[in-house]
This record gives sequence, structure tokens and C-alpha cells, in this order.
Amino acid sequence: MADITGINLGGDTNIANVLQRKYDPTLYQLNRLDVGISKKFNKLKNFQTIGAGFYFGTVMRDDEKGVSSETEDATITTPERPTYIQGYVVDFYMYATIRLTAQAAARAKRGGGWVSDFIADQIKRKREQLYRYDNEQCCRNGDGVCTQANGAGSSSTSMTVDSTRHLHVGMYIEVYTAAGVAEIASVKITNINRKTKVLTLASASDWSDNSNVYRDGQYNSGTPLEHAGLRQMISEDTSTTFQNINRGTYLEYIAYHDSDGGAPSRDKLFQAINHAELWGSKGVIDDIWMNRQTRNKYFQIIMPAIQYQGPKDLELAYNPQDNPITFEAKTFAVDECIFDGDTFGINWDTMGRITSKEIGTDSAIPQLNNTLLRDAGKDAVSLFLSWFTNPVCMDPRSNFRISGTDTLYTY
Repeated sequence: MADITGINLGGDTNIANVLQRKYDPTLYQLNRLDVGISKKFNKLKNFQTIGAGFYFGTVMRDDEKGVSSETEDATITTPERPTYIQGYVVDFYMYATIRLTAQAAARAKRGGGWVSDFIADQIKRKREQLYRYDNEQCCRNGDGVCTQANGAGSSSTSMTVDSTRHLHVGMYIEVYTAAGVAEIASVKITNINRKTKVLTLASASDWSDNSNVYRDGQYNSGTPLEHAGLRQMISEDTSTTFQNINRGTYLEYIAYHDSDGGAPSRDKLFQAINHAELWGSKGVIDDIWMNRQTRNKYFQIIMPAIQYQGPKDLELAYNPQDNPITFEAKTFAVDECIFDGDTFGINWDTMGRITSKEIGTDSAIPQLNNTLLRDAGKDAVSLFLSWFTNPVCMDPRSNFRISGTDTLYTY
């Protein structure tokens, strides 16, 4: 065995070694990642990341109050100049492992266009798979409800629902009444009729009309938009008031939602935009696993955005002059950055350029036309592998929308 389509093995018969030498290391790493996320998570440079994120600051001048509320009025502390109301970043990072199979190796030996065919096909498939999971995560409303039963059932395997958007065959669901009474602990969906919106369940069950359907294990579990969880990121107060962050309560926490059961968690893991400590913290990796072991690896991080009232008055958890945000030998002004991309190993090939634009009636995300913010301001958006996934505007002064859905979420 001397050559693989013109590649000189140099006496090495291990195709993995050859690929490591001959191809970009990232391409090689793409095929050897499925070895346990807990072991590899602190080396995210080995992963191909798919996701999107943005931060923003909405501007309120002395004659602009937006939606009238006491908390909002209280934020206008300097009427003679703009006041930047702090927003939040909601980043969905999704990644998938791709392994080099024996068939792919055989195709490479035959000159079958391994790189162009196999990798491109795998990435396409993984994108579709990740999009489906993401679609499930971004549920119809903030409490994690995927859909509602349209009619009651008694020892039945056919359930009519009002929407099948967040469901798929093979998915396990659990059902609770609006009052929180458990009706179905766990049942598998074996078939979905998208036209009639009828689910076929693996076993006969009972449920009430208008009962809420959740993905198994996610009832009251802090799925992406769980109301109390969002408020707990700001303070321990879980009242119905969505609180603005001010100088005295500036968020120095990274918060994450555990979708494998349990309430949303918050811990003072590190100051803003210092991801390295998170990935190196023992036990954190398992805590933020999403979707159980049967799911693809999927997680979300919710970070504080940047609040400032002038170029000389940046309100951050650290001094950017002492700790500049840099990656790929480039340095960014703090108000132009989303996160420290170097931690994730994101480079300009996978990320593209960070861009800023005025908020208008169009979306901050290219080729999406829904309005993310209705106030003037700036945002920044990054895309990886030409892919984005449902960035959410958490501006407490306005509605926010998840792209690709028809529902407005209002506080």
C-alpha cells in the first residue's frame, strides 16, 4: 500500500495518520470527536460549531420611553443624553460529531472524492438534524410546552394536537394538565400525520382536553424561555416583574438552563466573557448537557450584554483595557464583540466577520425579515458555517421574537 489517490503514505499504513499530516487539522479532528463530551469539552477548538449570537443596547432619549412601566422609567437616569438599556445575549451553540467510517476510507483509497463528498454530505445531514433539535427547543411559549392536546383521550393511542411543529417520530413526550397534574409520564411518538395533526402513541394513555405536551423530562425544567429562569439570572426574585439590570445589580454571572430536568441553575462561575473557567470547572460539563444522552450534543449559554452610557463609561465585569478581547490575532472594541471567540476556537473561516448595523424593521440576521428590535441601537451578529439558529431578543422594553415562528413573546 503505497499511495491513496496520489498521497504518499511514506510507509505509514494508518489512514488517520496520513489525514492528520496531509489535511487541515480541523478536518482531521472532525472525524475523531465522538469520544465523550466531558473529556473533550474544554477543547472546543476540535469542534465545528454551528450557531449564532448577538448583543445589543437599546437607546432611550429623554423623550423616548417606549412601553410605559415603572421599571422602565427608572432607567432614564440622565435625561440630557442617551441611556443604554442593557439587553442580554442568548446564544444557541449546536455541534455534531462526524467520524471517518470504513466506507469513507475505502472511497478515499479509490479516489472517490472523500473530502468533497463525504464531509459535505455529513455536514448537510448534521445541519438538518441539529435544526430539527433546535426547532424542538424553541417551543411555542416560554414554559416549554411543545403543543396542546386538541380533545381528551381515554385509553387511546391517537392524540390530536394543535401543532406538530416541535414534534418528531421517535420523540418521547410527557403530558400535564394546565394545573400541573401529570397525565402521561413518558410515551413514544410512533407516527405523526402532519396534515391532520394526529399523533400515534406507542401505548394507550389518558389525557384531558387542552393538556400541555412537553418533551420527556422537560416539564417545568427551564427550557430556553422559562420565565422564572430568565428572571433568576438577574436576581433571586422570581416575581412577575422582569427586572432591568442597573449598575448596582450588574450581572456578573453566566447562567445556563439544564434541560435534563431540574430548575434553571445559576452560579458565579466567572466574570463576563471569560469562558475558559467554565469549561475547566469540574462538574459543569455534565450539568449543562442538554436533551439527554439520546440527543445530539446541544447547549445554550446566556451571557450578559454590555451596558454603557458613553465611550468613557463602559459598564463591564472587567476592564477591557486590562483584558482585551482578541482572537485570530485581531483585537476588538468591547462594544463590537459578542464573546471571546478564541475560547471556542472560532476562526474567520468558520465565523465570518462580525458586523454592526442600525436596528431597523429588518432582522439583524441576514435573510430574515422579522423585526428583532423596534428601537434604535446597535447589534453585532456572527455566523458559523453560514448557519444561524434562533437568536432571541431579550429586551425587556419590547416584544421579542424567535425567528421562524409565528409567536411573539411579550413581557
